[in-house]
Amino acid sequence: MISFKARYIDKVNVLQLADGGNTYKDSKVSFVELLPYSLTDESTLKKISGNWSLYGNTYADSMAQDFSCFYADRSYYKQFFALTAQKGAYAKLNPDEVLGLAQVRQITSKKCYLDYLQTAPNYAYTSAERIYKMVGASMLDMLKKYYKDMEIGLYSTLSAIDFYVKQGFKVIGENKILLYKPPKI
Repeated sequence: MISFKARYIDKVNVLQLADGGNTYKDSKVSFVELLPYSLTDESTLKKISGNWSLYGNTYADSMAQDFSCFYADRSYYKQFFALTAQKGAYAKLNPDEVLGLAQVRQITSKKCYLDYLQTAPNYAYTSAERIYKMVGASMLDMLKKYYKDMEIGLYSTLSAIDFYVKQGFKVIGENKILLYKPPKI
């Protein structure tokens, strides 16, 4: 059985709709790691993929596929993360409380690649039913903290480049490749 401590990483601040839908307030949510050898986590990720696909194609579909094939592809070390509003009992995540997902591939001891980052479609920037804000930015902050001594690279869609630049990433070349370098201490 997977222990609670093996999965939970840290609390994170996001903004949550309050006061009857007029304002947003700070809210603590949890940043957790999904473990590829956990059938419970695999099942949760598949349910998230199914739920989110109602909004169209999602990165959650690709993450669920990569998660299922984790042991077949050992070319890189992959890690899967979730931001959840769930309070405790992380050994069994509730798919309906997952606010966002990320998949990171470690290339070397100093470089990793953000394969996917997705907020739940109903909490995305363009959603009219947006209960949470700052989900993507908070996930990136946690990934930069988690991989604090590593460069983080990614390939962005055109519509997301400005978001990543605001989060400290720099555009490299002309191919929508972005890179975050940790500050030197």
